[in-house]
Amino acid sequence: KLENFLYYSLPVVTAGFPSSGKLQGGTMIQIVGSHLDPVSPTDSVLCRFDGVNALAYVESSSSIFCQTPDLQISNATAVFVEISTNSGSEFTFGLSYLYNDIPDVRMISPHQGIEFGGASVKVLGSGFVNTPQLGCKFHTTVVSAFYISSSMISCIAPPHEPIDDACVDVTVNGVDFTDCVSKYTFTAAATSGLFDK
Repeated sequence: KLENFLYYSLPVVTAGFPSSGKLQGGTMIQIVGSHLDPVSPTDSVLCRFDGVNALAYVESSSSIFCQTPDLQISNATAVFVEISTNSGSEFTFGLSYLYNDIPDVRMISPHQGIEFGGASVKVLGSGFVNTPQLGCKFHTTVVSAFYISSSMISCIAPPHEPIDDACVDVTVNGVDFTDCVSKYTFTAAATSGLFDK
């Protein structure tokens, strides 16, 4: 009796973004490489985080997205991420991913600046990590942050129309942000007419 064999290429992972995310899971990561599409139309693509499977969204044969599962861990932990393109029958090693705490923001200084931006804003707290994605979000605008220490970073306020109590949030991976602990006010710049005699 002849057997039917399906030959396929194993998935190859070249990068993942972000490479870290919050301890509770829920971070959407993009994995890029080659041969990341399902082996057959009836197969699904899975990401396995330290033994726990997560269904992948396949964008193309070179890009998939997976949401990190909650592994019930309480401290920063690096895990292996494996990829299967045949519904979990076989996994291949993909990359290393770090479950980590989101920074704790305590305060910012100063708390306000003019609408043109440019003010250097110090952010104080704990858990800041010097990563390429380290940044601050003023309301909806994300800017790069300057790492000073694990308890202090600084960001340049961007231009923004006058607004009271704009949330200032911090990210270390470009995806997960703190939850509006500190607020910043963009004030209207004085017009020259106010000073006309």
